[in-house]
Amino acid sequence: MPAVVPLVGAFTWLTGAGGEGARRHRGASSGGLRPVLWLSVSFSLIALLGVTAIALLPDLADHRDVPAALGNATTAAVSLAGVPGGLAADQLMHRGITPRRLAVAALAMPCAAVVIYQVSPWAAIAAGAAVLMAANGLVLAALYASMPTLARSPYALRRGYGLLNQAGCLGSLFGPPVFGFAVTHTGWATATALVTLISLVGLALFWTATRTAAAPG
Repeated sequence: MPAVVPLVGAFTWLTGAGGEGARRHRGASSGGLRPVLWLSVSFSLIALLGVTAIALLPDLADHRDVPAALGNATTAAVSLAGVPGGLAADQLMHRGITPRRLAVAALAMPCAAVVIYQVSPWAAIAAGAAVLMAANGLVLAALYASMPTLARSPYALRRGYGLLNQAGCLGSLFGPPVFGFAVTHTGWATATALVTLISLVGLALFWTATRTAAAPG
C-alpha cells in the first residue's frame, strides 16, 4: 500500500491530470493522450511477460529436476534473446514494415509458452523461452517506436514517453509475483493461460491505440 501514493502522484504528473500544465494543454492534447495511455498499458503487459519468463525459469528448472547450474546458465543465456528481437524490429521498420504489423509477433509468445510450461525436455524449454524473449524484444521495440505517431502534440509525446517507461517498470514489478502465486496454487498450466491472455490483451490494446490515433478529430 505505501507504493500506491507515489504511483498515483507519478500518474498525475505524467498524464498531466492536474496542475497549470494540464489546464493550459487540456484542450489541445486530451484526445492525444488517450492512445498514449492505451499504448502504455499494452507496453506494460508485454514487458511483464518477458521479465516473468526469465524470473520463472530457475523454479521451472527445479520442477523439471534440472541441475541448478544448468538452470541458471540457461536463464542467463535466454535473457539475451530479447536483444536480437529488438535489433530485428529496427531493421524491419527501416525496411518499411509498420509497428502495427510487427506487433503481430506477440502471438508467438503464447505458442512459446506452451512449449516452455507443458513439455519436459529442457532443451525444448530453453528454445521456447528464447523464442518468447525474442518476440518480446521485437514487440517492445515496435511499441516504443510507435509513440511519436500516436502522440498528437509535443505535450502528449513528452508525457507519453514518461508514462511508457513507468508502465514498463510496473509490469516488470508485478508480473513475477502474480505468476508465481498462480503457479504455486494452480500449477504450471496456468502460466501458459496467463501468457496467452496477456499477450492477446496487450496486442488488442496496441491496435486500439493505433486506431484511436488514426481516427479524425
